[in-house]
Amino acid sequence: MFRRVISRAWLVGLCLISFVVKGSAQESGRDFNLEVHTRVGYTVNGDAPYKETSGRFAFDHLMVGIEGKITPKLYYRYVQRFNKDATIFPLENLSNAIDYAYMRYQVSDKVAVTIGRHAKLVGGFEFQEYPIDVYDFSWYGNQITCFLTGISSSFQLSPTQELALQVTNSRTRNHVDAFGHDDLVALRFPLMGAMAWNSSYFDRQLQLRYAAAFAPLAKGKSMYTIGLGQKLDFGHFNIYLDLLYYHSGLDYLGVLRGHGIPATQIKQCDNLSTVLEARYAITPQWQLQMKGVYDVARAKVYDQAERSHLGRQLYQASVQYYPMEGKHCYFYLNGTYQTLQNAGANTVGTPDHFRCALGMVARLSLFNREW
Repeated sequence: MFRRVISRAWLVGLCLISFVVKGSAQESGRDFNLEVHTRVGYTVNGDAPYKETSGRFAFDHLMVGIEGKITPKLYYRYVQRFNKDATIFPLENLSNAIDYAYMRYQVSDKVAVTIGRHAKLVGGFEFQEYPIDVYDFSWYGNQITCFLTGISSSFQLSPTQELALQVTNSRTRNHVDAFGHDDLVALRFPLMGAMAWNSSYFDRQLQLRYAAAFAPLAKGKSMYTIGLGQKLDFGHFNIYLDLLYYHSGLDYLGVLRGHGIPATQIKQCDNLSTVLEARYAITPQWQLQMKGVYDVARAKVYDQAERSHLGRQLYQASVQYYPMEGKHCYFYLNGTYQTLQNAGANTVGTPDHFRCALGMVARLSLFNREW
């Protein structure tokens, strides 16, 4: 109860600050933007054999974002979620509910440097979508530690080619919480290096987002990830295919730990997520979205000849209605079906699941003034 009161008071305080800053921003010419993003609706959930299907109204997302410019070259951004665990992890000394807290300096027209908590270089297009617009992520997109503290540099090699380099923490929590057991020797410098290449061709009709990352996780244990995203964009119709892979000496994502395999038994782990999504604008107000996800997680387990295997198939269809110009507010009807297959040492069976949701997404600009 007390936390809820504090959260609401903090939100009201931001609104009041926006009016104060609005005046000073107009006088100094600085850029300040304050937004509230939310997704709310009625959701019906059911697990096979669907005898206990239930429904409820709920907020899926409630996010507050502040961004702007202090100078023409110095940009800042802060985003916090109110539907996310607010535990303060000791490694970064920052709340888990904070997605972004960074500053970016535009060194030149082609070079920029970002310092603070920001998004990991993942690759693909699912990860690039705003979270409030994604009803279900792949295992990779959902389980990966998305926001980490560190430094990134981007280089605009040409109008259609961008190279990005990044060094961040490899985890936000201590190694026991992050990897599921304490039979490990923790690293003194838990860092991750990543590189991304983003490009477009044929007047942006073909877009590519590729990335790779490597990190030592503990003594004798390491991890690397590869993300490959391909997108065709024809304006009213676009489709993308993501291939997201990671290999690790630990269950870095935690997928298999969450489905019955003890972390101490996992010797080696692989995960591949394949995401296919298409969007078609029937009219400027109506849009149809189709999405399919195929996830596979495999692990070598001590004292077991065969690999443990866990697979997920997810199918989704959505209709969106935009009553006003722009993408800042829309209504949606979404249907999702998910099935899992277990093999090997997986002891927890997960039934088939369906979900139907009717709701609204709103991006409310409380104050927005361009430079």
